Amino acid sequence: MLPLPDKPSIAVLPFANMSGDPEQEYFADGMVEEIITALSRIRWLFVIARNSSFTYKGQGVDVKQLRPELGVRYVLEGSVRKVGGRGAHHRPADRRAQRRASLGRPLRRFPRKRV
Repeated sequence: MLPLPDKPSIAVLPFANMSGDPEQEYFADGMVEEIITALSRIRWLFVIARNSSFTYKGQGVDVKQLRPELGVRYVLEGSVRKVGGRGAHHRPADRRAQRRASLGRPLRRFPRKRV
């Protein structure tokens, strides 16, 4: 069990691929890496490294147990799902959106982009 840092802390877990398409695994991992990189630019936020978060990939984890293991106050977990065929959309679905108020800043909504 790690002690909590003095500032707000978060771990971003690998997103589950809900599309059933194994090729989308790369997309899901890339999305998580981009989120980790963006969050790590916030000076007042301590972000757990990708290597630590990705050790839990494919495992059913109990977030309450995971928080003290990683020494974080917040955990972001989610999934991505490919919708449609050609020119399909990807929809991220985080299950911890209610935590956004706890971080002190609202989360930005990102416009959907065709992939």
